[in-house]
Parts: sequence; structure tokens; C-alpha cells
Amino acid sequence: MDREELLKLIENLNSPDNLIRNFSANIFLNIKDESCVAFLYDTIKNSNAYIKSLFLKLIASGKKRSRKKYLLSMLEDGDSSIRAEAAAIIKKSAQLFTHEDFAKMLRSGLSQTRLAALETLIENPDESIKPEIISAFFNSLPPSGELKPFEAALKYFCLHSPEDKNARGRYLALMQEAFKTARHDVLKYSLKYSRFLISETEMLALYRSYIYKYGGEADEAIISSALDFKTPETEEFLSQFISGGEIESSLRRKCIVRLIKSGSEGYITRCLKTVAGCKDQSIKFFAYNALFDIDGALLSNILKELITAATVKSEKIEYLTLLSLAVTKNLRNLQFIIDIYRGAADCEVKSSALEIIYRNNFMAIVPQEFLNELALDIKAEKNAGLKYSAIPLLVKYFSQNHLEAFFAVCRKHPVDYGLFCEAYIKKVKSLDYSDPAIYKFYKYFIAILFENKNIDAITAAAVTAPYRGVVDFIHQYVEALNLNRGGLYAAIVRKVIIAALKNAPDSSKRFLHCAEMKNLNIYISLLKETAAKDSLKALASFFFGGEAFQGVEPAEEARINFALKDAIYFIVKSNILTIFEVAQWPEFENRNFSVLIAGAFISSLKELEPAAGHAYAAFYSKNPALIKFYRAVSKLLSLEDKFCFYNILQKVGGEAALDIINELG
Repeated sequence: MDREELLKLIENLNSPDNLIRNFSANIFLNIKDESCVAFLYDTIKNSNAYIKSLFLKLIASGKKRSRKKYLLSMLEDGDSSIRAEAAAIIKKSAQLFTHEDFAKMLRSGLSQTRLAALETLIENPDESIKPEIISAFFNSLPPSGELKPFEAALKYFCLHSPEDKNARGRYLALMQEAFKTARHDVLKYSLKYSRFLISETEMLALYRSYIYKYGGEADEAIISSALDFKTPETEEFLSQFISGGEIESSLRRKCIVRLIKSGSEGYITRCLKTVAGCKDQSIKFFAYNALFDIDGALLSNILKELITAATVKSEKIEYLTLLSLAVTKNLRNLQFIIDIYRGAADCEVKSSALEIIYRNNFMAIVPQEFLNELALDIKAEKNAGLKYSAIPLLVKYFSQNHLEAFFAVCRKHPVDYGLFCEAYIKKVKSLDYSDPAIYKFYKYFIAILFENKNIDAITAAAVTAPYRGVVDFIHQYVEALNLNRGGLYAAIVRKVIIAALKNAPDSSKRFLHCAEMKNLNIYISLLKETAAKDSLKALASFFFGGEAFQGVEPAEEARINFALKDAIYFIVKSNILTIFEVAQWPEFENRNFSVLIAGAFISSLKELEPAAGHAYAAFYSKNPALIKFYRAVSKLLSLEDKFCFYNILQKVGGEAALDIINELG
């Protein structure tokens, strides 16, 4: 290509026409002539980033040593994206560059060029280039704008020559100078890599001599570096920073976590004492999370010693709370907690001790003597605050006989009654209802909830109730819906009722036939939401059976009729492929019922999603029950609906459906 063609090609690369631009780019990237490449380089220096990027791709595709000068030149481009792209190509094309090329790049006055050379060498190490790197970066502290190349030089030696004595000596000298001249920016980078170049023991000795000597930022750089050390001596060095002082909060937190995770009883004890009196919630959060990695028996012993020794109430409570997470469930630990309860004068400390017993399953070993003592304690006015911890505990651990007697006492006081209800409802899931005494008391308890019309407690009871418990009180649960019409509690209770109706055979029929007339609308709505044919059968039997429903007050009749039609439509639509089975029901002989079914059926057919014929094979099977249903339905449809019915059948069934249509006439 001559120069005019090349200039035209560059012009086309800026064309607004995508086709021209893409075609030109394809030609551009396939230029082979070196003289053309040289001309293009001189021409595109002042072009936009798109053309420069294409030129770099052209250079990269050639992989010729003669083209590397263009890559180096592009490292000096004013556009940072072009510089980055050139550097990336250099890293991938390391084989094009010689030792002399890299040495020249390292001596360049441009930071980007030096960085590109180092990043390439990191992935393609050259033993002979080490003196050049040391000379370029380790003879003096780097300027503030040269920190990235300096870090890259450190990485090179850490990865490829960590034992190089010359590099290590120069590194130590630079680090000491950085401390003395307060070059904290250099310390930030250099100390990060110290453990790779110098032994951790040697560095710790240096850090001990430097700490608190050169100011806060230097100290923070030292601590940040030491946190990466693995030697056991590191914990002893870091332990001096857990109490705070001038140390930045996040570093203090990391020191505490490191010491806790060491597993040392002494360090864990020191950290817990420090954290208990700390107001920084982030430190507490991370420190207490670290405790999950500690052996439970070890932590339990540490906490028991701290609880016994604690003189500050808030700290004692904090230790008790932690013990709740770590305590081993045995008689010795239980007795320790009971002793703390008995020995404490403060209600909050007593409550914290009770929380441990409540949250952990000491079921078989809690002494009845202690439970009786606790039941007496909460009667005293001075111990009123204990009730919130004591009553749930007593409900959890009392035997059935004691529980019933305790409930009778709690019913006399609204607060006690509320706490008992909340605790017993939580306990319901774990009860053995095969024991008649347990289920008898459960029924008594639930009956009282309905008597008091407390929708909060009723809802919670519904969620935790056994299936048997829902069925036995299903009408009371329906009545409870009136306490919270349309609210969240009502929605939860509805779901529980619907689940029970779905799971019990013939439950829908019994459910509806025992309905109270004032709530009939709600009963119909609940049966609708089951979307089950059993519910449709119940509606058919109740409203259209031999003992057909005789109606209600005129004011309610319209609402019930609407609810009934809506329920029938929804259930038919949900069971569209098998709804033909209703033709076998005696209620189908009732014209009022069959008209509703026919209307719901044709409406549901019209709403069918388009699908392959096999998905609707049930619509055109040669099933006698299906044909009987179709005959009955077609007699009830208007001419327009009948045409629509046959048309839908033909669409989903094709030739197979035509036989059925012909049979129906």
C-alpha cells in the first residue's frame, strides 16, 4: 500500500459508518510491510485512542523485534489507557526484549516505562538484571511519584531472589533511612515485604527498637507488617498494642483477633479483659467472632474464672453472655451458673445467669429444687425484673404437672401470662403429643388463647401448632381471622388453615359443613385458596347436594354467591386437565352447579397458555368420563361459546380432537 492509501485507510477508521470502519480495521490489522508500519507510526502519533489502540494490536500481532521500539515509544503516550495497553503487550511479548532493552527501560526517566519493565521481569525473571534493579531503585529513597516501581522492584526480589545479600543490605539501609526521615509512604510499601527478604526474628528485633520512636504512622506501619509474621514471638510483640493508646482502631482490633486465635489461655484472658471494658463495638464484634475458633472447654474455663473475678457489673454480664455460647452442658458447669445466680445481688446479673441455662439444653440435669426456688424468687417484688428470664426457663424445664400448676399462677398476672404464653408456644414444637396429659393441657392452653382473643399469640400458636392441633381448633382459627382482617397476622393464620385442609383427607367437607353462617364467606375463600378438587367437592356437596344449602339472609346472599362463583372458577382453572371428573359426581346433576362448572371451564380454556399438543393430551383422550363431561358442558354453552370450545379443542388436539368434536355434534 502506498502512503495515500494508508492515509485514506486511517481516515476510514474514523468513518461514522460501522461497516466501513470495521472493514478498514480488518485491513489495518493485516498490514505486513515494515515500511508501512513505520509510516503509520509517524502518522498516528496525534490520532485518537481508538486508532492508537489498533496500531498497538498490529504491533502485537507481528511479534517482530524491529517493532519493539514502537511499543516503548507508546509507553510515553499522553493517554493512560494507551500506556496501560502498551505495558500489557510488553509483558506478553517479553521474548522480544533483550537484557540491554530492559536495562535501558529501567534507566528511563518515565515511571511508566520502568514499571512496565519490572512487571515484565516479575513474570519473566532474568538473573543478570538484578544489579540494574538494585542500582535503579535501592540506592536511595524513591520520590513520592515512584512508589509503584519501587514496590514492583521489591516484589521481584521477594519472588525470585529473596536471599540476595546485596538487595537485603540495601533494603535494610533504605528502611532505616525511611524511619529516620519520616518517609511513611515508603515504609508502607517496604515493610509489607520485609518478611520475605529478612527473617521474621531479625525484623521483630528491629521493630522492638523502632516502635514508639518515630511517631504514630511509623508505628502503624510496623504493626501492620508484624501482623503478617508467623513466628510465636510475634504474639508477644503484638500484645503491647491491645490496650489502645495512640494505635489506630483497626490495627488494635487485628492484634486482638490475632492473639485470640493463637489459642493461648493467657492471651485470650488478656484480650477478653481488654474487650469487656472497650467501647468500640467493632472491636467487640471481631473479637467475639474470633472466639468461635477456640475450643469450647478452654474458653468455658477462661470465662468462668473471669466471671468469678469480675467486680464491674457490665463486664460480668458480658462474660456471662459469652459463656452462654461456649458452655459445656454438664452438671459441674450448671452448678457454677446456679451458684452465680444465687450469689449475685443484682437482677441483671441473675438474669444473665438464667439466660445461659435457658439457651442451653440442660434438660435432664436441672435440679427441681432450683426450679422451685426460682418460682418463689419471682414472687418477690424486688425480683420483678427476673420474670423475663425466669418464666421462659421454668416453662422449658418444668415437668408437666408443675407446668400446669405454674400456668394457673401466671394467669393471675398479665405480664406473667404473656411471658408464659410466649415461652410455651416456642416449646410446642418439641412436645410429645402421644402423651394424653400433654395434649390435654395443650388444648386447654389454646382454648384460653382464643378466649382472650390475642391475635399475636394466636398467630404464633398457629405457626408452631401440630397438625392435630390445627384441625381440632380450625373453626376457632377461622373466627380469629376477624380479629385482624387483611393484616399480616391474618395472612399467616390463613396459610396454616389452608395447609391443614390440603393435608387432611375429607377435611374440606367436614370443615364447610361445620361452618358458622356468619363466617361462610371466609370458609369459601379458604377452600378456594387450597385450589384442590376436594374443596370443590365440599362446595358442591354443601351448596348443591342432596341436603342443598337453603340460602342465607338476603343481605349476605349476593356476597356468598360471588364468593362461590369465584372459588369454583379458581379451582376449575387450577385443575383444568382433570376437571372432567366432576361429571361423575351426583351434584353435577344439579343444573345450577353444572352451569357454574361449564362457565368456569370455558373461561379457563380461553386463558390457556400456548403449548405443544401433548401438554394438553387430556383434553382429547378417548375417556368416557371426558366425553360425558363434554356432552353436558356443550349443552349448557351458548352457540358462540360452543364454537370457541370446539375451536380450542381442535387447536390443541388436531385430528384427534376432531373425532371428539364429531362425536359431540
